[in-house]
Amino acid sequence: MTVTTSPTTTLPGTTVPPAYLRRAGTWLVITTLAYFLVNGAQVFETATIVPAWAAAPPESLAVFHGPYGLDFMVFWIVAHSLHELTFLLAIAFSWRIAPVRRRLLALLAVHVALRVWTVAYFAPTIIELQGITGTGVDPALLERAALWQDLNYLRVGLFIAVSLALLPVVGRLLGPGAATRSAAGDEFPTTGGSEPATAVPTPRTEPPMSTMNATPTHTPSRAANIGLWTLQVLLAAVYAFSAYGKLTADPQNVAGFEAMGLGTPGMYIIGALELAGAIAMFVPRLTGLAALCFVALMIGAVIATLAVGGGMLAVIPAVVLVLVAIVAWGRRDSTRALVAQLRR
Repeated sequence: MTVTTSPTTTLPGTTVPPAYLRRAGTWLVITTLAYFLVNGAQVFETATIVPAWAAAPPESLAVFHGPYGLDFMVFWIVAHSLHELTFLLAIAFSWRIAPVRRRLLALLAVHVALRVWTVAYFAPTIIELQGITGTGVDPALLERAALWQDLNYLRVGLFIAVSLALLPVVGRLLGPGAATRSAAGDEFPTTGGSEPATAVPTPRTEPPMSTMNATPTHTPSRAANIGLWTLQVLLAAVYAFSAYGKLTADPQNVAGFEAMGLGTPGMYIIGALELAGAIAMFVPRLTGLAALCFVALMIGAVIATLAVGGGMLAVIPAVVLVLVAIVAWGRRDSTRALVAQLRR
């Protein structure tokens, strides 16, 4: 048996307690999920609602009028307020972890700039357009609506970029060895303490030779596990809803699969796979494999949507692709264990 050394910190005030890391990680996961949910709503509005009212104003603006007219103002005020509250809480609860704090503040600055642009241009313009009534097509209004729509593509894309930029921060904070790095002051130095942490050798026993070549495993932290389960529940709901429309032969689904050349049989097969995958999201042994299969399915969905001229509609399966990829990576140990069992 050989003895090696591993660094541990002995100076008080220079370590981040594990409980602090867990709390910071939990709020970081919550705000990341909230950002993806808000962006999902923005993508839906951009892909379906905006093209409808911008098609032929003022006549197309009728979707905002009457007792059943569309009005998203209250929804967006509540959604953005709740999300931004979680963003601020994530910064507050990770304040002592300097690299995480700096990255979150940088992303918050970009987010605030986008919100200022929204309040200064997008909100006043859409409110003004919503108040216009009439029939036919006004070229001046059509040009204004087209400009709003084009700039909105850029705005939503930037919001998505900010949410994606949160993922490396989550991975850095919750990934393997985060607590050790933080304690050693290597990658997660704290704001406390006037001196850097120093390392003192402590005994560590080498693993037996019989286990040295074993496949490494990764156990998610409590915060990461909560985040993964939250994603799994959301994805299960998304896929169950999607499967319902296919298995009940919803006319829109039938038309869509006919346009892709897959026909009704393809629609039923994919619907059955989606339903099976939604159920597997609640079976720990199958979750990783199901998410991996969904990654392949969503890559196909993105390609198929682009092939039939879906344009911005491809953003929807692309966002889902990112989410299932996160679950597939987070639950990769369950996939390894399942493959190992099948190979016996």
